[in-house]
Amino acid sequence: MTHLNGSSHVGLFFRHKVFHLTEQSVQRITLHQAGKIFKRIRYYEPNLYHQ
Repeated sequence: MTHLNGSSHVGLFFRHKVFHLTEQSVQRITLHQAGKIFKRIRYYEPNLYHQ
């Protein structure tokens, strides 16, 4: 995710919520809420089928 000021941030998307770490706490926010905080949201899918 990219903040409005251009800095990068990593969150974890799980069960339709984003786990967002801040200096104060962990927040579970919706994608709609994340869209207000971040100007860009990208997804990476894990490779769960590697051998």
